[in-house]
Amino acid sequence: MIEWKKHLGRSAIGLILSLIFLLYALGYVRLPVMHNLENLFYDFRLNHTVSNSFDNRIVIVDIDEKSLKKEGHWPWGRDRLSLLVDNLFRKYNVSLVAFDVLFAEPDKTSGLDVLNTMANGPLKTNKQFVKEFNRIRPKLEKDKFFADTLKNRPVIFGYYFKNETSHGDSKASLGQLPPPINRLDDLHLHIPFVQATGYGAPLPILMSATQLGGFIDMPLVDTDGIIRKVPLVQKFNGELYASLSLSILQALLGNPPVELKTGGDYEEQELNLGLEYISTGGFDIPVDEQGTAIIPYRGRFPSFPYVSAVDVIEEREELKTLENTVVIIGTTAAGLLDLRSTPMQNFYPGVEVHANMLSGMLDQTVKHKPGFVHGIEFLLLLIIAILMSVVYPRLRLAIVIVLTVFLVTAIFSLNFYAWRYLNIDLPIVSQAIMITIMFSYHLAYEFFVENRSKRQITRLFGQYVPATLVEEMSQNPQDFAVDGGTREMSVMFTDIRRFTNLAEKMPPQQLTQLMNMYFTEMTKVIHSHRGTIDKYIGDCIMAFWGAPLNDEKHAQHALDSAMMMVSLLPDLNKRFEKIGLPSLEIGVGINSGMMHVGNMGSEFRMAYTVLGDEVNLSSRLESLTKRYNVPIIVSESTASSYSDLIYRELDLVRVLGKDTPVRIFQPLGKPEELSPKENEELEMYRHALTCYRQRQWGKAKDLFLALIKLSSGPILYQEYIGRIVQLEKNPPDNSWDGVYKLKGK
Repeated sequence: MIEWKKHLGRSAIGLILSLIFLLYALGYVRLPVMHNLENLFYDFRLNHTVSNSFDNRIVIVDIDEKSLKKEGHWPWGRDRLSLLVDNLFRKYNVSLVAFDVLFAEPDKTSGLDVLNTMANGPLKTNKQFVKEFNRIRPKLEKDKFFADTLKNRPVIFGYYFKNETSHGDSKASLGQLPPPINRLDDLHLHIPFVQATGYGAPLPILMSATQLGGFIDMPLVDTDGIIRKVPLVQKFNGELYASLSLSILQALLGNPPVELKTGGDYEEQELNLGLEYISTGGFDIPVDEQGTAIIPYRGRFPSFPYVSAVDVIEEREELKTLENTVVIIGTTAAGLLDLRSTPMQNFYPGVEVHANMLSGMLDQTVKHKPGFVHGIEFLLLLIIAILMSVVYPRLRLAIVIVLTVFLVTAIFSLNFYAWRYLNIDLPIVSQAIMITIMFSYHLAYEFFVENRSKRQITRLFGQYVPATLVEEMSQNPQDFAVDGGTREMSVMFTDIRRFTNLAEKMPPQQLTQLMNMYFTEMTKVIHSHRGTIDKYIGDCIMAFWGAPLNDEKHAQHALDSAMMMVSLLPDLNKRFEKIGLPSLEIGVGINSGMMHVGNMGSEFRMAYTVLGDEVNLSSRLESLTKRYNVPIIVSESTASSYSDLIYRELDLVRVLGKDTPVRIFQPLGKPEELSPKENEELEMYRHALTCYRQRQWGKAKDLFLALIKLSSGPILYQEYIGRIVQLEKNPPDNSWDGVYKLKGK
């Protein structure tokens, strides 16, 4: 619960940031910059995954500069176009011809209008003129001649629709539209097709000759002026009309009907979930809810064979180039204004856009962006939101960085996989930006908030607490407090023996050097065992375990630290000897119990320290190390808290200021560290101590004398022999309990 509350504010801010992206995915928030960036990423994917292959099934007969130079400026006479179409079918055996040019005005190159005016005016009485005019008139009716050429041939005319954004009168209409592909029924009336308000179509005489046509306008240009998708159908007067590429596909398949497939069960259209496919002749072309398809660009211009129109008219082109192909007649000449901006190139022939669309439909490689991608986007954003808002605050920065790299790699890999192998265009920018913003937020929070807390902790405890403990404290500041509190801890006092005599004989500079080296090495040991330095008191070091962070093994860590300090001293003395400094001996006292710990002092100076009777006892134990001539003395509470060691009970004493007697122990080491001789001596000592406390003075004295011979005469045994001598002279009364009352400190 505490951990959860600690990160609540940070997580709340992260969730608020995430909410913006979730609302965007649901369509409640509009962020145009997201759409623009998504387009840029679309272009990136497209340019790095296009096949750059050549499609020989579709040939573009180009009204290029070469043709204009030979045939004259556009529009050409319909007789020349008749020859062009006739050659394509008769000479080159093409499968189909589609015009990406408009024939909205009658041919005026024959002079028929002028002759007709003269025949009905000044020369109408000239019988010879009228007779000759009537004879040659059929030859001058080039539109009719052109229409006759088209009959019974699969020729598709291009036309354009107007809408509210069109220049001029958007409702004006010219020419004749081909038959619509179908009339919308009630089920499909809600679909937001691109709505046309007017049109410009071929002359009725031409359209009547084929009844085939497709619109060539591209009304859905993105805000950056680039064409990435085109509508396959547009709505006009409640009816649907096909694009040029869709009309070509229909004609190639024998003009099957066009079906509109919506989400859900296609067999049960009442489960209408939005338009997803436009289908004809078994070909399903994926579209969005407007009936718009993503253009499946094959690569940079040119991706299809180009043949100059004049070479077809003059029959100079090779048969193999055109035979059994679909021909789209269009223009790349700059003056005819059919160059578009696409993701592939800034100047891209419009006729090739239609060719790419047709090629993708034939190959079934049109990318799909179905309605469910918004659900996927929302789900991914939700996962990212939970991960980065709820989980991230609980992780270390290094793990956050690794996880973020993995997350970015995963979403980009998923996106490219869906694009490359499933032909699905998944949105990615919202996820990428959300990850970037959330990661930046956590970095900023870590630096400005968490690091400030860490700096405060380091400033407060850095000199007294080991770096590893400071790091733990900064990660879990709720686990400690600088305010006062009572807890079970272990406290150590360690002192240099005969320090006063040493100090009197040493120059100040040498003494400073000695103490700095000694304090540094001892402090390293204490820190390495998770201890906190309370203070340096002259030659004394006071340290404690169990605060500021809780430490269940405080007694073990304190004892391990003390034993390492003692074992380190011989090597340290050798270093002192090399630089002319005296050797040192130390005594260590350790006690465990309930102590008061916290930031204490005055308004002028504060210190993080411990207080209480148990602290005082530790100081008394340290002073007893001189009397018993042992390096370490611990209380019974400390010894019982760390039972992995072998202890020698030194005494049962009553120290100054405490009525309750205290058992004191010397730690000897782990069982495997004691030699057989040391075990024998310890067993004999325990027996001697038992005899002593049972008032068996003679037997106890003999055992202590034997122990002196066995151990080269330690002071501890001499201490007990001296007591026995006094007790034999002055036997105690029956209330004697073996407790030795210490005098002085």
